[in-house]
Amino acid sequence: MLYYSGPDGTVDGRYNPNGSLLNIAAIANEEGNVIGMMPHPERAAFRLTS
Repeated sequence: MLYYSGPDGTVDGRYNPNGSLLNIAAIANEEGNVIGMMPHPERAAFRLTS
């Protein structure tokens, strides 16, 4: 899992922009081939891929 954290790496709700449970930013399955991520990275790459 990836977590929202501060500049020093401390997981803290102050750095959680969407209020996700336990400050979780991304989660993957055990095989590591499926990931769910928030915020959605495709928004940042849309101009590069269109």
